[in-house]
Amino acid sequence: MKQNILVVLLLLSVVQFTNAAVTMQQVTIQALTWTRLNNTLQIDSHWSIYTEADNRIFDSPAKESQAVLRLMVRYGFKSGITIGAGYASFFNFPNNPKSKSSLMIPELRPAVDVTFQQSFKRVTVYHRNVFENRFTHNASSAELKSGYTFTFRYRYRLQAEFLLWKKNYSKLKFILSDELMFQMGKTIVYNVFDQNRIYAALGYEPLKWLGFEAGYLHIFQQRSSGVDFYSRHVFRFSIHTKIFVAHKK
Repeated sequence: MKQNILVVLLLLSVVQFTNAAVTMQQVTIQALTWTRLNNTLQIDSHWSIYTEADNRIFDSPAKESQAVLRLMVRYGFKSGITIGAGYASFFNFPNNPKSKSSLMIPELRPAVDVTFQQSFKRVTVYHRNVFENRFTHNASSAELKSGYTFTFRYRYRLQAEFLLWKKNYSKLKFILSDELMFQMGKTIVYNVFDQNRIYAALGYEPLKWLGFEAGYLHIFQQRSSGVDFYSRHVFRFSIHTKIFVAHKK
């Protein structure tokens, strides 16, 4: 089972990088640090409310890249399928950390998601599908303008969590995932393929309601020209908390 998961992730990555390399003209390499705090309010055995605050900064020079606030309401079935709907606010700053501009461009992002979970002896596999409606505030290089531009994005993430150690509620796990994103809209001409995200991390949960996660995320993103790309090396640190309103059955 583990071998099959790794093979699928590897094949997805190889295909994506091979296709990109054929037409590649310029790759901009950047390093960032993402810090994430999220909480799950577990209402009962089916319903939960997920909230997240995420801050993303460039490392060199240190400058704000993005800030994210997210709210999702989810319903989990006993079959291992979870559906959700919610909304996120993105605050986008210039993609170039050396830019002298501090213009912040808001983005409104209602979304729905469907996740399929498969549990094995020491491995849990997640197939997450996200459908995002993105409304980005119109702007020039210097100021915001009236109106919003709409794009639609589909995201598929294959994630495997390997249980390395467990004692009572405490556990240590290794996380490996690959996520592909595709988009469409009036402004999307050459970059229907948006990006690929490969992620590897360690997650430690000392308590039933508290967890820490630290990992490396590589983002390979196609820019609007279709032949230029971002290659982003991201260190991501997350704190997960959980509040139980009723005992999960």
